[in-house]
Amino acid sequence: MLGSESQPFDIYDPSVWERFRWGLASEKGNTTEFLGIMLPDSSSQNERRNTALKLQSMLLKNAERFHRVMDKPSTMPDNMEIFSVIGDAKKTEKQMLVDSITGQIEVTEFGAGDGTVLRSSALMDEREGAQWKPHLVSPIDWTSVLFLPANHLGLTRDNTFTDNVLYWLLEAPK
Repeated sequence: MLGSESQPFDIYDPSVWERFRWGLASEKGNTTEFLGIMLPDSSSQNERRNTALKLQSMLLKNAERFHRVMDKPSTMPDNMEIFSVIGDAKKTEKQMLVDSITGQIEVTEFGAGDGTVLRSSALMDEREGAQWKPHLVSPIDWTSVLFLPANHLGLTRDNTFTDNVLYWLLEAPK
């Protein structure tokens, strides 16, 4: 949920995105030019906008479904190993408030992450928002987690990443 302190609202609701002119609903910057390039066969700007809004609505619904599925408990297959490489040394947006009139977004809190994804989100850390306690609580039974002080795109370019992935794939005892 995102919103002002008194009025939270659903970030998956396409009408919120249209109301605040976020994403493909934006009429600022190069969105209009972008839609012209992406939808060159549309007969008008209005038709391009309507197509873009339908696409945005579908993508928001898919994102909501994805997040619901990720929250469901599941059983891992036998002999499956799950490794994760996570950035945790970059200031990453954690909490925001939205002006309910203008739709302007103000970041109110930052946390550890890779500049795009929070460490707690990458781990699916269920302690987040609750009283902290030692030992990770996650629906994923991680085999190994590697933390790197890199940004989101820089994680796979880091030599430590390469060294560890090659070890996990080629040398680690099974």
